[in-house]
Amino acid sequence: NCINKKVLQRLGEDLAYTFKGLYKTSDWLEWEYKILLLFPILLGLISLGLDCYIPPLYLKIFSIWCIYSTVHILANQKSYEKISGYRKLADEFKKLYDEVEFKYYCSDFSNLDELKRKKDELMNKISEYPISKVGRHWSRWKIKKEMNLNWIYEN
Repeated sequence: NCINKKVLQRLGEDLAYTFKGLYKTSDWLEWEYKILLLFPILLGLISLGLDCYIPPLYLKIFSIWCIYSTVHILANQKSYEKISGYRKLADEFKKLYDEVEFKYYCSDFSNLDELKRKKDELMNKISEYPISKVGRHWSRWKIKKEMNLNWIYEN
């Protein structure tokens, strides 16, 4: 019984950190995309009327940054197109996490192998949606604030 609880706790912890990492990676990609799109828009607005007030060196630096942001967006377009896929996969992990948590509280230790198999199937999909370093660190920082993981760490 105690061993089965530990199995569910470990499974729940893996699922929690994985789905939170996927969510935070998608949040980061969305944020990065919007910020990088903002620079060319700002340069356009600045050059429409404020260019006489801004030293040419600053305009050139800003132009270089706009070129960089545009090239970065184009080079990483496939990553930005995956934002909804990240969220969909994260939802699948969250659904399995909820199932594991429910089984833990109900002391239902049937089908543990089935839960592990489902997790393994989901983990196979991760190669298409890798969790970024930013997503990993952001999820570690936010997970305890956004979730109640007490059941995972109780003895």
